[in-house]
Amino acid sequence: MIKCRTFEFNQGIKTFYLCLIKAKEILSDCNVDVYDSIKNPEGYQRMPQPQRAKRFSDYLTKCEGTFDSTCFLNIRDEKEVRIKDRRKLADGIYTGTMEINKSLFIVDGQHRIKGLELALKVGLKKDFLVPVLITIGKKQPDEALSFLIINRTAKGIRADLTDELILKTIREKDLTDNLKTVLGLTIQRNIGEFALNAAKRINEDGDSFWCDKMILPNQQRTKEKTVNQRVFTQSLIDAIKSSSSLKRTANIGDLEQFVIWSKDYWNAIARTCPLACSEKDWRKYSLLKRAGVTAMNQIFGRIIDDAGQDRSEKGLLRSLAKITSLSDDNWHAKEGRFGKLGTSFTALKNIYATLEMELDSASLFLK
Repeated sequence: MIKCRTFEFNQGIKTFYLCLIKAKEILSDCNVDVYDSIKNPEGYQRMPQPQRAKRFSDYLTKCEGTFDSTCFLNIRDEKEVRIKDRRKLADGIYTGTMEINKSLFIVDGQHRIKGLELALKVGLKKDFLVPVLITIGKKQPDEALSFLIINRTAKGIRADLTDELILKTIREKDLTDNLKTVLGLTIQRNIGEFALNAAKRINEDGDSFWCDKMILPNQQRTKEKTVNQRVFTQSLIDAIKSSSSLKRTANIGDLEQFVIWSKDYWNAIARTCPLACSEKDWRKYSLLKRAGVTAMNQIFGRIIDDAGQDRSEKGLLRSLAKITSLSDDNWHAKEGRFGKLGTSFTALKNIYATLEMELDSASLFLK
């Protein structure tokens, strides 16, 4: 039996119970109605993902985490629950003690509760309190509707907004190594923050080729915007890691120099591929979209190093000229050598490999 204090309230004609239940008790009789086309075709829950449960378990145990949101549970059989010592606090608001025998089903929060189970096995205290929201008497179709509403109206955090939160908003001391693992974060804060600031400047500066062309976090795509800020930022991170010059610039925080090089670099690209970079025709090409931006930013570091002492637009243009496949025709979205490849991981890898090979071959020949 589960026994807990409860706070009863109404929303319209529906009654809800807000409770704190001990971890060991919530696991004693908690069911998940998982859909299975053969075994349970009337079910509605998704198959549990062990990795998600493990991450939440690690958050509770390794990061001293908390249950920051409620799980939503339903007691299908009204006969299996009793409210004792019910006392009125205000109109439609009561407190009391809830006693649950069985018939408890998870509507929302199965991975958190599964993670809780894993956490108990590695030392989480059994009396750890879990906040839950409970309804009584809903039938299985009603649970399914609630599940659908919750999951269709909720939306995960966009990756570009995640970058902003990690690199700009959340305090660095709060992002412990364990928490980064739990959240699946691999980005290096110092390089990542530098690249993000650079992308912002490149998008904001009036003399930049990229001025106001990037789609910012929580911003809708418009016909003038060509690529997500996150795509630009992530590919700049790759560029920094591949170049001793860019890495040194990032390590000392010389954002101004980095932005100047990047502006000159993209001006040189625009001169090399004028149609693919033109306001009138760019949509017919892939150069200013994800594939082109990723590949050209990734090779940015190699071009900077190749340019040597002359990293002006003119010097970068000379280095870009070594890449013979860098042309409008090859970036045409439907007919071009690169444009036809698409944006898969393999396609991006192949484009970069081609650019790098041609640059290396030309440089070796000139030596």
